[in-house]
Amino acid sequence: MKKSPSESFQQLTGAVSLGAVARRTGLPRRQVRRLVQQGQLPFVQVRGQICVPAKAVRELSSTPRYS
Repeated sequence: MKKSPSESFQQLTGAVSLGAVARRTGLPRRQVRRLVQQGQLPFVQVRGQICVPAKAVRELSSTPRYS
């Protein structure tokens, strides 16, 4: 079975795109971007794309106010 591009990207970098964060947490993409801009969500830039470390996504998903 072929992996989706986002799964492959996560395996290579250990980070996920803002769109993937939004899908996994159920938050609007705009809110995810706002959390990054406010410094509440760590990020790395990979080839110009803003990505969030997978560990931070798991923590965000388990936070009651975002679940």
